Amino acid sequence: MRALRLGIWLLIAFIGARGFASEPVADADPLSRVTDLLTQEHRHSRPSTPPMSLVELEAAALTNNPEIRVAIRRVAIAGTQVRSAGSLSDPEFMYRGWGTPLAKPWDLNQTQHMFMFNQSLPGPGKRALRTQLATEGVEQVKAELDA
Repeated sequence: MRALRLGIWLLIAFIGARGFASEPVADADPLSRVTDLLTQEHRHSRPSTPPMSLVELEAAALTNNPEIRVAIRRVAIAGTQVRSAGSLSDPEFMYRGWGTPLAKPWDLNQTQHMFMFNQSLPGPGKRALRTQLATEGVEQVKAELDA
């Protein structure tokens, strides 16, 4: 364990001594060194694609922006909800049969039958109000997309 610690300390000392010895003397103007590095990097780097115009950049940003894609989907979803907002609720149909004799379960003449149909009807103006609220929701989502 001591040998490992000693080896690590020697390695750190060796790297530190090399790092300090190889550092150049500081220039009088530190910004000139940064400028030199940037111009060298700029000379050596070649763009892989040709430069784009402002219109092309805007089109690429609009097509590749995930937030815009999500907003477009929200508009589509809100648009589908407008039609169903003003519709009636689904009708319900139910059948109950009881009192079937256990000795003859096929004898349906002795079974008591009950058929039920249920349809909730909203009060006057409620369907139109729901449709109006859904339409306003679509307009709000479209405004968010435009923003």
